[in-house]
Amino acid sequence: MSAEKQSNADLKEMVQELYGNRELYALLSPDKTNWMDGISILYVGNSEKKGYRIMFLFSTLDRAEKCARKFQFEKVEGMYPIAKLNSYEAQSKIDVLCSNAWLMGVNKICFDAGDPQREFMCNLDYFMQENKISKHAAYLASEESKDTVLSNESYKMPIRFSPLHICNFIPPEKIANERAEQLISHLFQDKDAGMQYYIANTDLTEMCFLVNYVRDGLIRQAKEQDKPEDAAWFHNIVKSLYAVLYIQMKQCESLYTIRERSDGGPHTKDGCIYLLYSNRCKNGLHPDVSCEKISSLDVCIRDAGEADFLITDKIHDEVLVPSAVFKTLAGFISK
Repeated sequence: MSAEKQSNADLKEMVQELYGNRELYALLSPDKTNWMDGISILYVGNSEKKGYRIMFLFSTLDRAEKCARKFQFEKVEGMYPIAKLNSYEAQSKIDVLCSNAWLMGVNKICFDAGDPQREFMCNLDYFMQENKISKHAAYLASEESKDTVLSNESYKMPIRFSPLHICNFIPPEKIANERAEQLISHLFQDKDAGMQYYIANTDLTEMCFLVNYVRDGLIRQAKEQDKPEDAAWFHNIVKSLYAVLYIQMKQCESLYTIRERSDGGPHTKDGCIYLLYSNRCKNGLHPDVSCEKISSLDVCIRDAGEADFLITDKIHDEVLVPSAVFKTLAGFISK
């Protein structure tokens, strides 16, 4: 519902009621989000015909997520770029957000967009005036927040104002030493060298760690110690780990690759094609390349020619898998 369809008294009551909500959620920019640190800036929708620049607030997280889906925001590991506004963190107060938005040229504020029973939009100027929000309440970025934003210079995030934190953000985690030791122990303790355990109880980050540990660590060590039987045993283990890696990638909800923006062709590293099991890195890539979802793992393997593959999330270990290995596992080469 637009402000034009409300009486002055009803309109005033509504904007004051909305301002008084204890919890509000704001859509953040999907293109400017730093998914490593979980921060972004306000998303601004544009209506060129009407000259609107719109900020979007929601009364519940569920309504915000529904709108993000409607706007075709891409999820990153189950998360959308949405901030929870509150009154105890200076940079995430609604007063500060409105002031920042006004300075960014925003002229409309929309509540619960996409909900036909609740959607409401009015002039940002009017909303700020009725709720006595100062246009000088902007919270400038601290040196600490600037350092966080600039820690990856690929992110094109304006740093005049403090970024907002993504609600329920899950940071990328390193494999703890205890977990690494547990993973390695199954290689030697289980009758099948841990393969059933790995299929049921590991993720792709852990599998990449294991492949590198055996291939680049244990095999190399066995060769240096002139233990050809041990090296051969570990070599067979790596083959089995490749198979687990392939199974887990087939089960993965989404897989991605990196493409050149100029021609859409694969972006390679030392001739290897990237296969990503997360799109968390997408906004931190070089401007000339993009992170793109692939339709099928097997089709990607089939169409790669002789190129080998780099399995990674661009945060943890990279694993090089020879083309022939994946082509065999996918059934394109007979065993």
